[in-house]
Amino acid sequence: MERFPPLSEDKMDAAQREMALHYRSGWRSQLAQADGRLGGPLDAMLRSPELAKRISQLSDYFRTETTLPQHLNEMAIIMTARDNRSNYEWAIHRPWAEREGLPCSIGDALMAHKRPPDMSAQEEAVYEILTELRELFEVTDSTFTKAKKVFTERQILELVAVSGLYTLVARVLAIAEIPAPGNNPDPLGRQSSTAS
Repeated sequence: MERFPPLSEDKMDAAQREMALHYRSGWRSQLAQADGRLGGPLDAMLRSPELAKRISQLSDYFRTETTLPQHLNEMAIIMTARDNRSNYEWAIHRPWAEREGLPCSIGDALMAHKRPPDMSAQEEAVYEILTELRELFEVTDSTFTKAKKVFTERQILELVAVSGLYTLVARVLAIAEIPAPGNNPDPLGRQSSTAS
């Protein structure tokens, strides 16, 4: 049984209809499915249209206004997807990361839970900041100092914020039990890692 099945138009209130229309336009429209589902976390998010609106605004910020280069923005998202075993998030954002210029070797290494080889200084800063936040719940002075050599303070804050946003998205996807699209519903090995 689906936890958050799609809402039919006649079951939506005005705020939900407005958000559904918003989701069906712009960049999110590529998540829509042939059966009318909005895709990903969007059908679940309609349950709280005001929250959905605010999250959508933040998500739009990271799509069009962030000062982080998009390939680094997407690197942060796929690291967050991997850390949360969010198969849907990974399956959507890894191709986007590569389309934005993130080397395939970085995605391969992240998928294998390994430090990517041959990273640029900026890619290394993304990797180290997000890894330390995940493992240490802090960022060491040496990592912060290195990051400030390649990023502005604004970019460092935006890096942390995009990871936080996509942690929230991963949690919505998890509670809604949204599988990855396509032929590989478990690209990160979520099923095998939770079965033990």
